[in-house]
Amino acid sequence: MSKKNIFIVTLILLALFWVIFKGSAAQKRLAGAGREKVYPHRIISLCSAATEILYYLKADSLIVAVDDGSKLYTPFSVDKPAVGNAYASLNIELITLYQPDLVLCSPSKAEILKARGFQTLAVKTCNVDETLELIDQIGETIGRKENARKITDWMRTEIVGIQEKVKQVSQKPLVYFEAHREGLSRGRGTLTDDLITLAGGINLAHSERARFPVLSREVIMERDPDVIIVESYDLDGKQIMDRPGWRQIKAIRNDRIYTSTVNFTNYTPRLVEGLRTFASWLHPELFRTPKSSGREKEVSFAH
Repeated sequence: MSKKNIFIVTLILLALFWVIFKGSAAQKRLAGAGREKVYPHRIISLCSAATEILYYLKADSLIVAVDDGSKLYTPFSVDKPAVGNAYASLNIELITLYQPDLVLCSPSKAEILKARGFQTLAVKTCNVDETLELIDQIGETIGRKENARKITDWMRTEIVGIQEKVKQVSQKPLVYFEAHREGLSRGRGTLTDDLITLAGGINLAHSERARFPVLSREVIMERDPDVIIVESYDLDGKQIMDRPGWRQIKAIRNDRIYTSTVNFTNYTPRLVEGLRTFASWLHPELFRTPKSSGREKEVSFAH
């Protein structure tokens, strides 16, 4: 073969290699483009906090069903079908019927549902920081990252503002928080403990070993709290005052017993309203008691 022919063949081979290389690169780009993250479009929430967060993230249209607790504690979900009690045995058949591509639930339920082939996100929170992380996590998972960032930024700003005001106080009141029944309180590491501390108070149960301790009547009377906050289930202030010996407690003598809605201590953006209300109860000289239910912020973020 002549040198001229060898040169021509070489050019042809180089051209072929170039075409093959460019084609392969283009295929890789197309393959990469086809691997864009797919976000869920059918969500079942088996946790009232997660259900409420979805509404704040403007993702209510993605919810196909919720648990009984969500319908009870989250007013936004009244029009959503329920799939039963998330704390009881799961109705797998009913969950399957709604064909979710994501289920938000407790860690224990997540393991059960994963074993059945469902995509899950375990909801686990204990305090303010973990609630902020949960909002960001759900936002990232469902493609509402920017919405989540706006909400958590607003929450942090509100919390810092309250902290700055509380720095002015010289004395912090001792607070007994009661949840659902006599003596049942919340200790260190819980959201309620965080809220009392951030609001400028001292949680009577903070030093207890258990996160959810049951305090004896004698211990509560001996510690003599300045403020009593009762979470509203079926209790009211009068029932508490009528307990034997309790009228001698400082909080009752000074008429500083308050009833708190359960939404104030749930793992949602409404904890900010709870914090603001707690601060107004503990330090009325610095804060006015909020008159709204928090709906203004709910509306602005959710819709």
